[in-house]
Amino acid sequence: MLYYEPSVLYSILKNHRAKVAILTDSNTEEVCLPYLSEIIKPYMAENSVSFYSVQAGEQSKTLHEATKIFEKLQNWEFQKKDLVLVLGGGMLCDLGSFCASIYKRGLRQFLIPTSLLAMCDAAIGGKTGVNLAHVKNSVGSFYPAEGILVLSEFIKTLPRKEVMSGFGEVIKHGILQSQKDFLATIFAFDFYKKHSIIQEEVLINAANFKRKIVEQDPWEKNVRKILNYGHTIGHALESAWLMEGKEIPHGICVLYGILYENQIAVSQGILHMDQANFIKSFISNFIGEFSMKIPSKYVMESLVLQDKKNEQDGINFSLIQDFGKPMIDIYIDKTVVLKALENEIDF
Repeated sequence: MLYYEPSVLYSILKNHRAKVAILTDSNTEEVCLPYLSEIIKPYMAENSVSFYSVQAGEQSKTLHEATKIFEKLQNWEFQKKDLVLVLGGGMLCDLGSFCASIYKRGLRQFLIPTSLLAMCDAAIGGKTGVNLAHVKNSVGSFYPAEGILVLSEFIKTLPRKEVMSGFGEVIKHGILQSQKDFLATIFAFDFYKKHSIIQEEVLINAANFKRKIVEQDPWEKNVRKILNYGHTIGHALESAWLMEGKEIPHGICVLYGILYENQIAVSQGILHMDQANFIKSFISNFIGEFSMKIPSKYVMESLVLQDKKNEQDGINFSLIQDFGKPMIDIYIDKTVVLKALENEIDF
């Protein structure tokens, strides 16, 4: 369940009669934990709360870091009834939820996303995961949180590139809904650039779109697969750049993925070139400052072939025919994919 009022958290904790631990990363521990501590100050005055922080960044999303969290939970003598609060962005929501899902075969968990990306996408839907040898989310589970508290106040703490990363997923949601929603997102980002403020209705619309899709298909057997649009290429690029020591924000990688996957859709007669160019005209302007050289096609081939969505020959994509008309389980031959990746995006 999605909540937007801070008082909800204290009400939940007040009725909780077991142990509580708060997971943070090195950024949210410094910037967001003081704000959260004020919200639950009455609870903390009367109850013991455990804390653990990981280093911020994708490099912490590993089985090694998960093991360290397991050891902490064991030292704190956590049991299934105990509660883990995860205070962080997409990386920590994935990692913390993974640990909560595995330890004792499932602890109670509550997510407090601190990035725009996590608020509108990563924290919603119960996907957990860690990376394995640079391959994104190779080890994971489905484990929905008891609740998700979205506090837009935290967006003010984010560096600009992290806000842009979050807008990457919001833009994807807009394309999947309609041309009107896509343009509303673009204009919302223009508003942000001028005023450094996120229009809350845009955040809520994106979060509710993801929530409704997940409610229809919690285990990603059908309609939820549309949310993978941009992610087959996007995840491969994110992993490849990480192997090169470049941590490019997830949402930016997704936008690159959308541009390349639209090229593939055009080549297969699925998407009209005019629509692909229309989307590109806005996205290219959006991510131009993140212009990156595409990694070796051999590295990309290895990564896209390892994509967890693949279930038969070829590479599994979720593509679009038009705004608001997504398609799922479209298998494309790897030679078509690699040919598309040979063409650098012209900004």
